Amino acid sequence: MTMNLYTSQETKKLDSLAIRSQKVPAFTLMQKASEFSFNVLLNNWPNTKKVFVFCGKGNNAGDGYLISHLAKEMGLESFIIQASPSNKISGASRKAFKLALESKVKRISIAAFKKKSLKDSVIVDALLGIGIKGNVRSNLSKLILEINKKSTNIPVLSVDIPSGICSNTGINLGVHIQADVTATFVGRKRGCFTSTGRTASGNVVFDDLGISSSLKSQIKTNCYLLNTEKSLLKLKNRKGDAHKGHFGHVLVIGGDKGFGGAAILASKAAVFSGAGLVSLATRSIHVEAALSSCSELMVNGIESG
Repeated sequence: MTMNLYTSQETKKLDSLAIRSQKVPAFTLMQKASEFSFNVLLNNWPNTKKVFVFCGKGNNAGDGYLISHLAKEMGLESFIIQASPSNKISGASRKAFKLALESKVKRISIAAFKKKSLKDSVIVDALLGIGIKGNVRSNLSKLILEINKKSTNIPVLSVDIPSGICSNTGINLGVHIQADVTATFVGRKRGCFTSTGRTASGNVVFDDLGISSSLKSQIKTNCYLLNTEKSLLKLKNRKGDAHKGHFGHVLVIGGDKGFGGAAILASKAAVFSGAGLVSLATRSIHVEAALSSCSELMVNGIESG
């Protein structure tokens, strides 16, 4: 079974389709994302007493503001550390910001954050979402470095994707958050599963926020995650009288002098994947190593060519 992995552009198209076709207002979608993310926080760290939410200025920040609001409503101590002035916030994020203020969430500076006791706390990373272009700016870099410094003692939840990770490629854009858990939604982001993003994201938890399969099928992607656990269920049991001649013959050609490893590994992979017969054509010098590594192989030493 495969799961689609989406670029930032494809994810934005999914967002737009949901808003237009399913008539889900942007703020409602933001509420669903924040409720899911906050539930992920509580499921992973049920004894949390304080939540420190780092917010930028885009939709990712809006999710963060709503998470801070939900934390306050649950009776937790809730704090916002803003990376951008309040007058830079617009759209649905501004509505989320106002809701956080109305629920008496405290706004604090990074200097005040450094002095806070962080016992039983969780840091929420809502600085940068999937729309980042170019490297992380210096003011945000300082916040990210401070979060990573504190993360040695307290957990970090990233919203949608760790800040500083490219949503399309998973590469590090100068500096990035090292999350324990990433709550991602609408579509699984490529960046959470590739390159530096694989380790930066920690445990990735996903929810489609109720976007229908028919809508998702309208967005074509060419990147997939193979779910081997579910795929194993599709493998058929072999008959009791089956033998190696029933399951194909793989020929691997490769391994010049001093470079036999890749061909040997490929041959072993074919054996372990269920091929009935596997032949390896390689330089004679690698025959002994190949048979020592995997005695099921049929190895032929080749000197011509």
